[in-house]
Amino acid sequence: MPIRTAWTVAAVAAVALALAAGGWLLNRSAEAPTSLPPTQPAPPSATLLGTLLQPIVDAKADAATQPASAATPAALPPSLRTPASSTPEELRTVQLALEEGATPAQARKAADVLERCEHATQTIEFAYSVRDQGGPLRQVFEKTPGFNMDQWIKEKQDLQRRCQFFDTATLARRGEFLKRAYEGELPGMALAYLLWLNAHANQAVAAPELLGKLQREVRQTAEDGDLEALSTYVHSFGALGETAMQRQAYKEAWLRILTEMSGPAATKESRDSMENVEKMMRQGRWAPPALSADEQRETDVLTERVVDAWRKRH
Repeated sequence: MPIRTAWTVAAVAAVALALAAGGWLLNRSAEAPTSLPPTQPAPPSATLLGTLLQPIVDAKADAATQPASAATPAALPPSLRTPASSTPEELRTVQLALEEGATPAQARKAADVLERCEHATQTIEFAYSVRDQGGPLRQVFEKTPGFNMDQWIKEKQDLQRRCQFFDTATLARRGEFLKRAYEGELPGMALAYLLWLNAHANQAVAAPELLGKLQREVRQTAEDGDLEALSTYVHSFGALGETAMQRQAYKEAWLRILTEMSGPAATKESRDSMENVEKMMRQGRWAPPALSADEQRETDVLTERVVDAWRKRH
């Protein structure tokens, strides 16, 4: 599949998932991350939305690096596929992380297994909602090369059954695994650990210095042109400690990078979807504030810096 097509398919799937997950979460309570004042309700994107989007962000980055002759299934986002590992392998992954002398990479792999299990029920609910509501969202998924709705749901059901092997105490150790991987300086762990802290406010309250450190590191990663970090901020609405100006700059940088990689058509689809997400956020009182003229100028400067940093990386 050509690079442009692969990227476009994954990008459309990402924004469609953002719309669906955003609307789904608006009907549920969200725990407030410590980066927001106690009187301000937390945006729903602070927890499960970030979890749902992160695998698709990885897919977009993967698609962008695929050779033009890559097979069609490579465009299918990982969140729409079930890991190839069998139940014994999944159990072994967690067992290795629990053993003395486990490496940061083993800890991260175990954290990924437990994350899928922690959200297995919500993932199935989302899969059913995509199937049953029909309309544009289902059409986007069904147009994704290699995607089969019934197979997707079956795979999510199988995952939920496999996750029953882990008790509550084991599932609760995901934060410990993420911490170990982060302290072991495994690349990309600041974002994963920050998202976990945001979803577990009691842990964040107990470690304000760590929270601030992670927020600064992830913002720097975004400003270095990292697509995964930029995409996460697009749906953050302040929940990761960024200012309104920073969030706007990261969003515009992400859209401009998408234009360079996939063309104006993909950017228009993404921008329209982002505007719809923000409209839903306004209904839930999570809308980003309007920027002043001076703030917009500063935002434009930051946007240029981020895009330039991405160009240097590629």
